[in-house]
Amino acid sequence: MSRFKPRIDQGGGRLAVRLQDLGQRLSFVILVCAAIGLLLAGRTESDRMEALRSAISDFTAPLLELLSVPVQGLRASFTDLDQYFNTIEENRILRSKLERLQMWQQFALKLENENKEFRSLLNAQDIPASPFVSARVIGDLGSPFVHTVLINAGKKHGVEKGMPVVGAEGLIGQVVSSGQQVSRILLLSDLNSRVPVQLEGSGYQSVLAGDNEVQPQLLYLPSRAEIAIGGRLVTSGHGGVFPPGIPVGTISTISDGASNKEVRVQTFSDERRLTFVRVLQYHGQEMPPGTLGVGAAGSAGATEIAKDPKDPKDKGPAAVSPNTAAPPAAGQ
Repeated sequence: MSRFKPRIDQGGGRLAVRLQDLGQRLSFVILVCAAIGLLLAGRTESDRMEALRSAISDFTAPLLELLSVPVQGLRASFTDLDQYFNTIEENRILRSKLERLQMWQQFALKLENENKEFRSLLNAQDIPASPFVSARVIGDLGSPFVHTVLINAGKKHGVEKGMPVVGAEGLIGQVVSSGQQVSRILLLSDLNSRVPVQLEGSGYQSVLAGDNEVQPQLLYLPSRAEIAIGGRLVTSGHGGVFPPGIPVGTISTISDGASNKEVRVQTFSDERRLTFVRVLQYHGQEMPPGTLGVGAAGSAGATEIAKDPKDPKDKGPAAVSPNTAAPPAAGQ
């Protein structure tokens, strides 16, 4: 017996395929026409279109806000996860830094104790700390030829001419004039600024001289001094104007000049970002009698101390150094 095979209606299948193809084409044409219509409608500025836009925005805004909640939550989760891994890495770095700092702390404490012991054995006298007056920079009188600033402290607050001025990083300059409420500070870069300094480590003396440039230069540096870029400079204390040991800056450039080397210094304090300063009430070290000047006859050892006519206790003759003989009189 032959198996019965049903006959397939091929005409109906072809018709369905044609209808489906026609529907796809018509839907594409309809969508294109709708898009063109929306573009043309968007060009118009009628009140009806504006109202339609507002209505659509009011209808879709809550839906968009509702749909954005999970997106924002997912974004926040990724941010928290990223911060968590960053925190782990930062914690590892900070722990390594803490270990190094603890080692340096122990080393510094050891050196401090040794320094105290050596000072006690040598009976060395420390320089007493100077009191200071804090002030705010209230004006910049800087120009291409003058580098000075004004601070809101004067004689009324104990600020006098010649006092050194420091900041958080190091030396800034010195007081050149003082009023009752305001003082003027001469900055290190000014043409008239001269500061005795020394190289840390080697101890070579020099003078930091301003020339109205951003980086002042070193003058009178010994030819045998070994200098390198990055070397630190501090005040030497010579002259009695600046206390010794105040950080000044580091050597930034070394260039060969016509006669000698030109050495520039990058100061620790940035003159363009001065806000608060400290005026050190430093008056220098008290000098013994007989060493403040030169006597009238030109002797380097004999020094005459000026007498105050208003002081009843000052009635004796001028003091003369006991280790120096008086100059011979004329004709001897």
